[in-house]
Amino acid sequence: MWYGEAFKNAKCLVDMINKIAPQVITIGGGYHATLYEEYLLENSNFDLEYVRGGVSFRENFRHSR
Repeated sequence: MWYGEAFKNAKCLVDMINKIAPQVITIGGGYHATLYEEYLLENSNFDLEYVRGGVSFRENFRHSR
């Protein structure tokens, strides 16, 4: 389940990427991002998420770091 180990690992990975290379725009996506669309951006440091039918942007994502 997305709320479980996979999400925890994805959050850890994106945090490491943001720390090492803050200029990199990170994108979460796939089946679980589509199901839990709002949860992903509200509870992680991904800049964008790809969901079925389009892309959702973190509000002011360039300034979120």
